[in-house]
Amino acid sequence: MATAVVYSFVNIPYGALNASLTPDNDEIAKLTTVRMTLANIANLLVYTCLPIFVQLATSVDRSSKDIGMFGIQMNLGDYSSAQSAGAWFKVHGVYMVGSIVLWIWTKSPENIVLGYIGRFLQK
Repeated sequence: MATAVVYSFVNIPYGALNASLTPDNDEIAKLTTVRMTLANIANLLVYTCLPIFVQLATSVDRSSKDIGMFGIQMNLGDYSSAQSAGAWFKVHGVYMVGSIVLWIWTKSPENIVLGYIGRFLQK
C-alpha cells in the first residue's frame, strides 16, 4: 500500500509534466514518445546489465556462464553469494557516479543531445 502511494506521488506529476510544458497536442505526443522510449531503453539497460556487471565485478565462483542473451558465454561470478556484497557496492557506486555526471551534463548550456531533441520536437 505504501509503495503504491509513493508511486502515485511520483508518477502523477511525472505523467502530467508534458501537458504543462505545451498546450499543443502534437508537441505533447512527441514529448511523451521521446520520454517513454528513452525511459524504456534505460529500464532495459539497467535491469539487463546490472546483474551482469555485478557478476563481472565479483570473484566468487567464477566460471563460464550463459548470460541469457543470444547464447553469449562470459566468465561470471556468483552474485547471489554473501561474499559478493562488495561487488554490489562497487557497481551501484559506478551507477551513482554516472547518474551524477549525467545530471551535471544535462545542466550544461552547450548540451548537444538535448538541443538535438529540442530541434526534433519542434519539427
